[in-house]
Amino acid sequence: MILCRHSPTEHNAGFFRSIALRNRDALQDTLRLLTLWFKYGAHDDVSHAMAGGFSKVEVDTWLEVIPQVFFFLILPGVAAQSSRKIIARIQTPHSNIRRNINNLLTEVGKHHPQALIYPLTVASKSSSVARQDAAIAIMERMREHSPNIVSQVNFPRNCLTKQPLTVL
Repeated sequence: MILCRHSPTEHNAGFFRSIALRNRDALQDTLRLLTLWFKYGAHDDVSHAMAGGFSKVEVDTWLEVIPQVFFFLILPGVAAQSSRKIIARIQTPHSNIRRNINNLLTEVGKHHPQALIYPLTVASKSSSVARQDAAIAIMERMREHSPNIVSQVNFPRNCLTKQPLTVL
């Protein structure tokens, strides 16, 4: 039996190539890439490979995994490894992973702010202070290029917290 041992960096490069070639049908590869990223992304070589790979695939690729974030946010202990997604990891203690997540979400937010605003708003209300801070920081960066959508989300929240709601 021949054993083939490849580094996570080589696997990441392969997944990025596959995702770039199959852009529309790349969900399975994207999920596998996320699993490798969150498992090995604290290592510098993997972190650099991930940062470089993000520029090789279209930003729209990441839209497929944004809606699935809620499963992990609501039931973190139940979610499978492949369903632990990007926003759920914004408070990770590993600085390499955290930096890449922030960069990726900032880039997605520039192109599709509507896809991130609700998950980030939910994360900003998390019981985890680190998750709250990370979500708010990304929303503040989104305010630079999409001020209307960010302020529209904040306006009803601020009004509801300042004034009592009367139900007839």
